[in-house]
Amino acid sequence: MAEETGLCVLCPNDRETYSASEETYIPRTASMPYSMLPLWEFVGRLMGVAIRTQTPIPLSFPSIIWKPLVRALLPLGHLCV
Repeated sequence: MAEETGLCVLCPNDRETYSASEETYIPRTASMPYSMLPLWEFVGRLMGVAIRTQTPIPLSFPSIIWKPLVRALLPLGHLCV
């Protein structure tokens, strides 16, 4: 589910070669057509099935994306640019 699907783009920190978020992707928000919404719904369902069946999915999101999803604390250092 990387850039090939059009859903995610390479994390800006990775483009700038910061080591904290190398090889991670963020959801694409700019100029995404409404027609992509069913694909995001599918990704959400796929994640739900993976959680219920305890089958890990190798998603590569930076901590600023995944920590709020799992209700983990997000240190202020993760918010600095």
